[in-house]
Formats: sequence, structure tokens, C-alpha cells
Amino acid sequence: MGYFIIVEIKQFLLDKLEYISSFWNYTDLLINSMCILVFILDIKGDMQPLLRAIAASTLIIVWIKLFYYMRAYDSTSQLIRMIIETVKDIRYFLFVLLIGIVGFAGGFYIL
Repeated sequence: MGYFIIVEIKQFLLDKLEYISSFWNYTDLLINSMCILVFILDIKGDMQPLLRAIAASTLIIVWIKLFYYMRAYDSTSQLIRMIIETVKDIRYFLFVLLIGIVGFAGGFYIL
């Protein structure tokens, strides 16, 4: 983890504006900080449900980061671009769907 944190610090110091403007740098920071948090919670030992939730979230973000690396290959770059554009296009639909799901979940919870 120390190596990856040093790499992130070097990237930030070299070009602050470009570093801040990249979504993938935020994922790197999130992954590093969550890994450190998982390490600390594992040593502490008394917060297992929280530890599992943070570790699962970290793993999902790491797998999403794999998409970034798959863009470098010709065989997968077009597919990754298609997934990114599709998610961009359906974001408003997903927002409306989320509101509907939360509303119905609240109603069923009260029942």
C-alpha cells in the first residue's frame, strides 16, 4: 500500500490540475484509503460487520478499476467505451428508477 500511496503523491505533485480532473485518480485514492481502513479495522478486530462491508465495497471498486486497464487493449477498448456511453445515457432513467424503488421499499417497510 505504501508504494501505491507514494505513486499517487508523486502524480499529484507533478500536475495538480490534471490529477484533480481525472475520475480514475479519485478511485485510486478511494481504494488506497479503504484498504488502509480495512487493515486498521482488521487489527482492531471488534467491528467485523463494518469490516466486511468496507472490504466488499473496496473489491467492487477494484473490479471497476479493471475496466480502466482494459481500455488499453484493442480487443476490449470498444466494449468498455460502449459500456461507459450506455451508463451515461441511462443515468436519468436509473435516478427515476431509484426513486421508485426507495418509495416502494418505504411503503412496504411501513406495511
